Amino acid sequence: KESKKGKKKKKSGGGEALNSAPGPSAIAASPPPPPPPASPTPPADAAAIAAADEALQKAVAAGSYEGVASALEACSSIASPAVLAEARRARDKLISPPSDAAPPPLQQQQQAQQQAAQQQ
Repeated sequence: KESKKGKKKKKSGGGEALNSAPGPSAIAASPPPPPPPASPTPPADAAAIAAADEALQKAVAAGSYEGVASALEACSSIASPAVLAEARRARDKLISPPSDAAPPPLQQQQQAQQQAAQQQ
């Protein structure tokens, strides 16, 4: 009976030692720091917003995926939300061809490879 009590004391003593020393798990369990303010970018002036909107609209009108993508990358922190949404929709349409259009040769080749792999 005494040896069992001794074992229990050792276990509880070991547990206390682990709890008193802050280990990696104790640090990870601490709450994260508060998030930054809702707007991570400083507000831009009206002229900068208008210029970014215009650049995005020109890229969309040109109809080039690369143009729209680079304009979105450059203007996403400044342009107005409505123009950003419109440009993103245009970019997405330029990425995926309409469903009735034939896929580009690269896609046809990939599909053929996938079908061959499934048959094996």
